Amino acid sequence: MNKIVAAVFLLWVGAFFAQSDDETVYLLKKQLFPHIDSHLLVKNPSEPQLFLRKNIPFLYGCNAPFLHGVASGDPTSSAVILWTRWTPPAGFSGSKAVHYEVSSSMLFSQLTATGTVVTDSLVDYTVKIDVGNLNENAIYYYRFFCDGDTSVVGRTKTLSTSQLATRLAFVNCNDYTKGYFNSYKALADRNDVDAVFHLGDYIYEQGGGVDDRAHQPNAEIWQLNDYRTRYSQYKLDNYLNRCHQLYPFVQIWDDHDIVVDAVSDTSLQHQAQYGSYQARKWAAVKAFREWNPVRDDSSNFIKNWRKFSFGSMVDVFVVDDRLYQRDRIPTGVNDTLYNSQFAKMLGPEQLSWLLNGLQTSTAKWKIIANGLMFSQFQLAGVPFVLENWDGYSHERNQLMQLLKNQPINNVIVYSGDFHCAFAINVSDNPYNFLNYNPINGNGSLAVEFIPPSASSDNFDEGNDFGLGAQNSQAAQSLISVSNAHMKFVDLTHHGYGLLDLNAQRAQNEFWFVNTLYDASNTSTYCANVSNVVYNANKVSSGSNALPFGNLGPMPQGCFQEQAYLTEQTGGPAFSVLSCFPSPFSDVLSFQLLGEVGKEIEVSLVNLNGQKVLEKEFVQTEVIQNFSLEVGQKLASGLYVLRMANDRAQWTKRVVKE
Repeated sequence: MNKIVAAVFLLWVGAFFAQSDDETVYLLKKQLFPHIDSHLLVKNPSEPQLFLRKNIPFLYGCNAPFLHGVASGDPTSSAVILWTRWTPPAGFSGSKAVHYEVSSSMLFSQLTATGTVVTDSLVDYTVKIDVGNLNENAIYYYRFFCDGDTSVVGRTKTLSTSQLATRLAFVNCNDYTKGYFNSYKALADRNDVDAVFHLGDYIYEQGGGVDDRAHQPNAEIWQLNDYRTRYSQYKLDNYLNRCHQLYPFVQIWDDHDIVVDAVSDTSLQHQAQYGSYQARKWAAVKAFREWNPVRDDSSNFIKNWRKFSFGSMVDVFVVDDRLYQRDRIPTGVNDTLYNSQFAKMLGPEQLSWLLNGLQTSTAKWKIIANGLMFSQFQLAGVPFVLENWDGYSHERNQLMQLLKNQPINNVIVYSGDFHCAFAINVSDNPYNFLNYNPINGNGSLAVEFIPPSASSDNFDEGNDFGLGAQNSQAAQSLISVSNAHMKFVDLTHHGYGLLDLNAQRAQNEFWFVNTLYDASNTSTYCANVSNVVYNANKVSSGSNALPFGNLGPMPQGCFQEQAYLTEQTGGPAFSVLSCFPSPFSDVLSFQLLGEVGKEIEVSLVNLNGQKVLEKEFVQTEVIQNFSLEVGQKLASGLYVLRMANDRAQWTKRVVKE
């Protein structure tokens, strides 16, 4: 479908829904949004699947006031960061005490840790707790409480201190406007990952987008509240927050988390209308730290490089090659900064930390989790992307020489940003066949893997490298022929990378989703398997993808995947799509999905169990809006709202102003 036809079709879709009750009004409200069978919301399912609203109700938001779900991150063998956000009611400006519990049991039969955190507007009502004194290599469950409301239950995992096989996932580049986050749902459903490493571009700073995937605010963000709003929108996506709910994340930033081409002191894309670049960078970093489960460094607000040890099996060095001390991007090979010994990617402090860490590591595998392609990438003998390490060869050479001269074996660089999937043999000069043999891989010092983007556009969707999006296969072949150290190249798919490590080998798998345009299709397939034999330092072809593992029981997510209407006796008679506001003054509004002709009794019950208000409604449409007029005479306080008929009931605590 060409762009003109697509635009006309989207306008038609918008016009259709403008004539009906617009369910998007309720997306950011304070209730559960269960799945709706797609035929109820799609006028013509045979039309091409663009961003139709067929799955909106189950894609956005958890129960109030913990609308954004829960998350954990930066695990150690004895501690982990737990995160949530308490969403304040309109007009609230004070502080709020949020309580938490941690247990080794999903039923919380025995508590490992409890506590209270006070949050306020200074941190946008986010909650972060560094919970310590945990057992190594252990699964924990956690939840948050406030004023009788409870968050969904999260699950996390601490790191091992022994030599155990380790399975890690690598993700990057999730542009909300480019498609549904099917990659994260697929990754969550595996239920077998010890930790997820996000390599940057968690949010995107531009406006735009269509239908339910339009950015909010719908303009380029540059102030603190802008970044907060954008993080809020991303975290409301249930596929993303489901992945956070089940696995600990380790996150670094890349440029779009601030502004495209961001470095330490500037960005070529930052414009004067957005004020000071440093102020913008500060706002972006503050929001990043508020809205993500990252462990903050009290000594340096910008410092984001750190190490994670999975016992004697794996050391992961997470580096920041964007904001710490990085120089501007060279404008070309004639730029005096290009190939200069003064061009900094990491900067002397961070580079020294990394070199020393690699030298002293006793782990079998050393991983550098890195934001940008590390290996050389040339076309016609000229470095193609100077934003990558190709533009900062002096620091890269120091790393190469360390690996070559020590020697240091079993180093894997896992890099982000490129949007396309690569498996690469790392050599100090891969274009000199006396130095590197492209046939057998001899001369390779390490390996590099780059996962596909989760959703951000790649070769055939706009990022065409100037070669033409219709020529993806030709471009793929050109890149491989010109860069013989690149053993696998895919320019057109989306998904994630999986790295499984044991004492004999590291196996990397690239998993691709079938589509970004249909939220109900989250199936994946393994497109490439690459092995790295212990001490071989090069990529070899793998055979079969590893079977999925099992980390144990998964807590219920923020949406009901099987909440379909049914004609079976005893099946659910209705679902509450929204109920708001809370606190309310004199009217409560709600939206029901139910069977036409069914009667529903709605009542308010006070804390003494007394029914203070009761009214019956009749469902005349499959999706219908109702209002319960309460009046001013009802006393302020906490009530239970109850909806019931002969086959189901639903309750929720609400607050009368």
